[in-house]
Amino acid sequence: MSCGKQSEEVIGRSVEGNEEVLTVRKICHHNPAEDFETIQTVRRPIPQPEKEVEVKPIIKEEVKQDLFRDDLMRAPRIKK
Repeated sequence: MSCGKQSEEVIGRSVEGNEEVLTVRKICHHNPAEDFETIQTVRRPIPQPEKEVEVKPIIKEEVKQDLFRDDLMRAPRIKK
């Protein structure tokens, strides 16, 4: 059931570990003859900044490749 107009007020704020703890008072004005007041505790994580990773450029070294004649020889043929 909807409670019509709702107003919120932060009563307290504290930090426990990696969480922020808020104490909130909500007032519901559904019925003009009566108002409902609720005190709620909300826990939400504190966003941690991401660590930047350093990226080092890769330097390609020139490698001298020597081809030998033995490497280019094919397997000998088998006579039947």
